[in-house]
Amino acid sequence: MTQGEADTFVFLECTLDVANARLQRGTTSVPLRPKTLAVLDCLVRRPGRLVTKDELIAAVWDGAAVSDWVLTRVVRELRSCLGDDARRPRIIETVHRRGYRFIAPVAAVAPAAAPAAGLVGRERDLATLTSWWQQASAGCGAVGFVLGDSGMGKTALVDGFVASLDPSPRRVLVARGHCVEQFGAAEPWLPLVEALGRLCGDPETGSLVVGVLRRWAPAWLVQLPGVLAPDECEALERRLGETTRARMLREFAAAVAALPAPLLLVLEDLHWSDAATLDVVSMLARRPDAGRVLVLGTFRPVDVVVRDHPLRALQLALRGRERCHELWLAPLD
Repeated sequence: MTQGEADTFVFLECTLDVANARLQRGTTSVPLRPKTLAVLDCLVRRPGRLVTKDELIAAVWDGAAVSDWVLTRVVRELRSCLGDDARRPRIIETVHRRGYRFIAPVAAVAPAAAPAAGLVGRERDLATLTSWWQQASAGCGAVGFVLGDSGMGKTALVDGFVASLDPSPRRVLVARGHCVEQFGAAEPWLPLVEALGRLCGDPETGSLVVGVLRRWAPAWLVQLPGVLAPDECEALERRLGETTRARMLREFAAAVAALPAPLLLVLEDLHWSDAATLDVVSMLARRPDAGRVLVLGTFRPVDVVVRDHPLRALQLALRGRERCHELWLAPLD
């Protein structure tokens, strides 16, 4: 899809939905005046290219007599909404006396495909997940929560979203893990071990992922049953010695950054997650260099509140710092 054909664009922490006249920065919706939105639309469709003042005036004001001062004021307002600085621009660069250039990496989001069999009425929700994925795969790692009561269709939505992605392992790596209710001492990292084990067992991606873990995350590699031969696993465990939680966090981040393709890490039923798994989610959400990864977690908010689960504190902390996305599933009519 070309930039000119799209209606939704993702750049840095922002998502621009032109069709619905909506700009979202992180988890905050940012109101824009019509002309300001039109200038942003004009620039984002021409990334990396000088857009002259005459071009902008012709496109936005339909060729009406408008002074440079009016355009300058609109661009200043736009920078304020985007959190950009004219002296050290990340998004819009001024070309003195000539115009402006959109310099942030931008991805055009294709319209959501036809829903998978049995997935009806979730087109807008699919589009939301697609925009999160575009942001993450462009290098701005993200954490997204899909929330809803039991039977609301969280897993069906995630299944439909995964099915809509390019299945090529060069374009996306999908790892899925499930949290389970544990009645004794909680086993740490249970859904993450399951997710990595599935990646390592995949006939197309397994050898690549094992190679990455062997180099960057050996402490995780020895946690995966059946991936290494028993003698190799025993030798690696002796070499590693005692493994701390801090080391596991560092290794997981290093492995994600070294993967050969963007990673979609699906963690289902986070209301049953262990504290160590939440540490990994928190680390990926807060790191500015999280890389090409989208952590997509599903959970039932009622269970989190009733159990006083630590996920609630993490969700509030990340929301307050605009470090996560949230999608609340509404009942279907």
